[in-house]
Amino acid sequence: MTTGNTKFDLLLSQARIALDSDEKHRARQLIEKLISWDPKNEELYLLLSKTVKGINEAISCLDWGLKSLPKNPSLIKAIQDLQSEKLEQQRLSEIERQHSAERKAPDQNLLPTNPDCLCRESDHLILS
Repeated sequence: MTTGNTKFDLLLSQARIALDSDEKHRARQLIEKLISWDPKNEELYLLLSKTVKGINEAISCLDWGLKSLPKNPSLIKAIQDLQSEKLEQQRLSEIERQHSAERKAPDQNLLPTNPDCLCRESDHLILS
């Protein structure tokens, strides 16, 4: 988005470069300054959400945008996408926990199933 404000556009360009260079802290500082100048600019909130580490923090950035831009479809969609991503990560984490627990549990198939078998520590298996 071009505003016609040279200083605004210059800072926005610097923020994008900082974000592309993985200088997230610097990008965040610039974007927050830009938001103070133009709180109704949806692009700024979308960019701001990319300057934070976690999904919850990104959602918070977008929620902040919704305070200035209620019902903004781009912000709402971005939040929905992040919530879906969060649910998918939780689902995958739960699957991994289950698999990890299964690997740690003793294999029940290795235990004798024949009731005529007796186990002794010294002989392991003795048939009666």
